Amino acid sequence: MTIANSHQPFSFSALKRGYANPHKLYDDLRATDPIYFDALSQCWIVTGYAEVVAILEDERFTSDLGTYSPKSAMGWDAVQGTLSQSVFFKDGIEHQRANHYLLRHIAQTARRLTSDIQTIVQQRFSTLAPHGSMDIVKDFASAISFSVTLRVLGIDIHEHQKFMRYLGYSETISDIASGFPVGNAQDLTALISFLRQHVAQKKKTPGEDLISAFHAAPEIFPDEEAVLSSTVMILTAGHVTTKKLIGTGTAKILDRWPQLQAEFVQNPALPKLICEEALRMSPPTRYIARWARQDADLSEQFPGSHHIRRGQKVLLFLEAANYDPKYFENPKEFNYAHRPVKHVTFGFGKHRCPGASIARIEAHASLQRLLQLSHLKTDPAHPAIMNPNPILGGFRSCPVTFDPHP
Repeated sequence: MTIANSHQPFSFSALKRGYANPHKLYDDLRATDPIYFDALSQCWIVTGYAEVVAILEDERFTSDLGTYSPKSAMGWDAVQGTLSQSVFFKDGIEHQRANHYLLRHIAQTARRLTSDIQTIVQQRFSTLAPHGSMDIVKDFASAISFSVTLRVLGIDIHEHQKFMRYLGYSETISDIASGFPVGNAQDLTALISFLRQHVAQKKKTPGEDLISAFHAAPEIFPDEEAVLSSTVMILTAGHVTTKKLIGTGTAKILDRWPQLQAEFVQNPALPKLICEEALRMSPPTRYIARWARQDADLSEQFPGSHHIRRGQKVLLFLEAANYDPKYFENPKEFNYAHRPVKHVTFGFGKHRCPGASIARIEAHASLQRLLQLSHLKTDPAHPAIMNPNPILGGFRSCPVTFDPHP
């Protein structure tokens, strides 16, 4: 699908089909129109950095799932319904108050749990390092991100089999929440029931955790359903974000591992630099949806015919914006040197991900441990497997080998 072939216009379907390597299509779309209307799916596809930032900051666009997102035809309405109740998917003053409250508590949690997060990473690393092989996504990144997210929420699962079972349920709900209906609906019912029990328990016996913080703000989270929906949202987003950051981000730099190991000896801050470039190149969510809550004409701000009508869906491709050559020099090359422009992986301005600080702490701690492993490389006998979810992308599995570490 190219610009030259006018009989094959760009489409959202093409971007979904080619999600494993979409960058040629992103380049062509930006060159044609970075705010492009796909007549087939009746939605706008936004691939330019400036355009994505502008729409994120524009109050005429909303992320309100409850009002604009259509009901699922696949039997997953319960999950979408639960998530749509979260104030984090609302707009206006209601969203601002909730987001500010969450940002403050996440910042406090990050400071309080930094040592605990490092311990979780170290324990997982110690379990896997002596073996000389692991699946860096399934065995390492996924288990760490799920453990940390549970700790932030104030949920303990001590039994290993139960932990692994609910980790699997969380993978399913992450797919459903992102609009990719696969898996077993009974898994979702079990996970939501499990979380509901903890929400009720925390109301009776609060602690220093996020569920208790939700209960402590009835003006924002007025009842247990509001607390539950926000708990599901945190579990879903927290697990997916860091799993992809650690797993897929690390996989992208294996070809330069000896160089990075040598530099790490001289530069202890290297994991932080690697983390930001990995976030730019592999955002946990490839695109996010917005809806126009009133007519919005962007034609003067961005030349072209950009008359977005009330109710129309706008897909902001964060992944494409992070590769916009107008803002990122040689964007397809991994370069952990300082880049003057901030990526939009965690959103922009007041529409930024509240859990970004936790994700960074997990990634920094994980990379510090992984950089202790020599000859870390993909396992030629077991190729990496892409995540079939085109909204999230990245690797579902990435087996690696390395020199066993005591």
